[in-house]
Amino acid sequence: MTQQIVGWKLGVSPTWGGWQPGEVPVDADAVAERLADGPAAQDRVRAAVQAVDAEMREAKAALLQLGVWVPDRSTGEVYGTMVLELRVDAPSAADFLAAVRKPPRDRSVKVFHHDSAAAEVDAGPAVVVTRAQADRKTRVVLNEIEWTVFPPGATDAVQIVFGTPVAEFAQALADESVDTVNRLTVTLGQAV
Repeated sequence: MTQQIVGWKLGVSPTWGGWQPGEVPVDADAVAERLADGPAAQDRVRAAVQAVDAEMREAKAALLQLGVWVPDRSTGEVYGTMVLELRVDAPSAADFLAAVRKPPRDRSVKVFHHDSAAAEVDAGPAVVVTRAQADRKTRVVLNEIEWTVFPPGATDAVQIVFGTPVAEFAQALADESVDTVNRLTVTLGQAV
C-alpha cells in the first residue's frame, strides 16, 4: 500500500539556519542570532533570510522549509541557500532520473555543467543533479546540488536544492548537502 509523506525532519549542521516559508517576521531574528555574532553580521543574515523568503513566495510549489548557510559567524555572509519541497505524486526514481538526464531548455540561462546520477540515502533511493549555470541577464553563475529522495512506499518525493553563487564554496556546499540529505527522515501515512 502506498502512502503519502505526512511528516519530515531535516538535520543540518550548526552553520545552517532554517525557517518555514512565510514565517520571516519571527524566524529572521532567531536565525540571525543563531548563525552570526554581532549586530552587523546578524543584520546580513536577517536581510538574506528576508530576501530568500520573498523570492520563494513567488514559487508555485509545496515548500516545506527554506534555509541559509553561514560558514563564518563573524561575518554573517550567506554563502548558500536551501529549499526543501514536497513533490506530490512523484514518478519513480528511475523515471525521474531519465527525465533529468539532460538540462531543461531555457534560453534565459547558460548551462556550464549538468550531471545526474542515482544515489541511495538513508531515507531511500534518490537522484542527485549537479549544475552550474548563469542567468543571461545578470550573468550570475549559480552552482546547485539538487537531491530528490523517493522514500520506499511513498507516492511523494522530497526535493532539497542547495545553491551558491560563490564558486569557491561549491564543493563545501556539496559536502554539506550530502550530510544533510543523509539526515533526512520522513514519516509516511494517510493524508488527513
